[in-house]
Amino acid sequence: TPIKGHRPHYDGPGVEWADSVALYGDSCTWGEAIDEEDRLHVQLENIQAKKVYNFGYPAQSNEHIFKKFVRHVTEHGYPKKVVIGWTSPWRMCVVNEQNADVLSVEAIGHWTSNITPEMGVGKDMISLCPKTLLVRTSDYMMAVREMCKGRTEIFEWHIKPVVRAAGVLNPTALEIGWYKYSWAKGLYHLEFLDRGFDNMHPGPKSIKRLAEVICE
Repeated sequence: TPIKGHRPHYDGPGVEWADSVALYGDSCTWGEAIDEEDRLHVQLENIQAKKVYNFGYPAQSNEHIFKKFVRHVTEHGYPKKVVIGWTSPWRMCVVNEQNADVLSVEAIGHWTSNITPEMGVGKDMISLCPKTLLVRTSDYMMAVREMCKGRTEIFEWHIKPVVRAAGVLNPTALEIGWYKYSWAKGLYHLEFLDRGFDNMHPGPKSIKRLAEVICE
């Protein structure tokens, strides 16, 4: 379900797909709290002469990322390069069971109010079954890597959690430590060089540095 004021950059693969770069992730990939010219897909297109498709979207989970990736490569084949900004394992996507006519997928996280019964169940699962969701993220990561092997290049990253700063949400102990597991050690940890307008998301300098590392 779209979030008010946040339009997806792309609905699906298009021209030059086989020679393009495909981005998957959450609000950090989408480009929350920074100007359009500073967003990751624009930065990458400024550095390299390739079409960049940004499929990131705010509040999305690693399950969203996996589902989008599988659908795209199944229907269109593989792009030249896949860039995934993995997010917190403690998010979910839940189909809205109340809408019988339209298949609507909701993002569930710590911010979710118990709007519908299934969304309440999803939020309860995040609270009660954190290890289950952690293992799911490891499954998504390993599956994507195996699918890309010998078919396309893959670059994986995530934002390295930091200790509380003014105006910044403080992650839980699990949130701080999940990327230390063996299946997550190959991720590029994006350090904050600056912050966006909301003082929470990475700023232009941080995203520019990420784009440079991706293109190295």
